[in-house]
Amino acid sequence: MYVLRYQLCPLLCLSPHLWGSGLQANVAWYRFFESQAFLLRLILRHLREWMAVQRVLVKSAGCAHVLNLSEVDWLGAAGNYVELHVGSRSHLLRRTMKNIEGLLDPRRFLRIHRATIVNSGRIKELRVRSWGGYDVVLHDGVRLTSSRAYHKKLLGRLRDDPSFRPLATSDNQACP
Repeated sequence: MYVLRYQLCPLLCLSPHLWGSGLQANVAWYRFFESQAFLLRLILRHLREWMAVQRVLVKSAGCAHVLNLSEVDWLGAAGNYVELHVGSRSHLLRRTMKNIEGLLDPRRFLRIHRATIVNSGRIKELRVRSWGGYDVVLHDGVRLTSSRAYHKKLLGRLRDDPSFRPLATSDNQACP
């Protein structure tokens, strides 16, 4: 908290005579607000991780089930609904993909397609497709398609994940 107060203090004591005028003042203002924008993005990212939803209430067939999101394998779009896939079962939740993505823990869930979010802990392997995307294979054998727009984020997440250890492979060997 002390670091946060120290970093935000300049916002409270802005005074035009301290910055001067002309080009040097414009550069100083730009650098100042650029650093503050970076700080605010950092704060928002940590708040999003801290405030991530852990459980959801899912209604089906007259019953309401509490579902731990850590058990969810992947989420798929179904119009204005999101389909939560837990093992062999699936549940519908009346939310949009954009809305649910904002509620999920960004350290655990990763968007791989405009219609698919995957639990990164469930990924078993990636298979390269001819057009540049990936097939994401989960531990239970489900194969999801990742689009090229999301593959940099997918590879970056797997590279940064401490539980993921890439193995050296030979070009002669193909995945079964």
